[in-house]
Amino acid sequence: MTQKHVLHLQKGTNVQLKKIEQKLDIGVVDYHVMQNYSDLNQASLDSGKPYTDLEVTEDYTLRQFDESIDPIELLWHRDDEDRVVEIVGDTDWMLQLDNSLPTSLQERIFIPRHKWHRVIKGTGILKLKIYKNGEL
Repeated sequence: MTQKHVLHLQKGTNVQLKKIEQKLDIGVVDYHVMQNYSDLNQASLDSGKPYTDLEVTEDYTLRQFDESIDPIELLWHRDDEDRVVEIVGDTDWMLQLDNSLPTSLQERIFIPRHKWHRVIKGTGILKLKIYKNGEL
């Protein structure tokens, strides 16, 4: 009985197969589109970054994340060099590495080159000392 019902449904179904061809789309890139992309990927005085670099030396960068930042701005990202991150002061902000649970910033954290990571917002201002190339 079940087979007859299935066959009956199959008889009433019309399927039209149509080959879809891919088309190569070549066009001109709009300057404004490229400028928006460029603005997101280049540092400037008003870089749009979710942080402010307070001090930059050969050894480290002192970076501050403001308490009014929207957590959605704290994106997953990768860096081109090894880093050691050290907290300045006390905070409940956290750092999350790819395939790991969020971790407290109370101890120094090593972030390998090209490892996906993000900052998770806590309360107050976050100040970090970031040592590039993993050197203290």
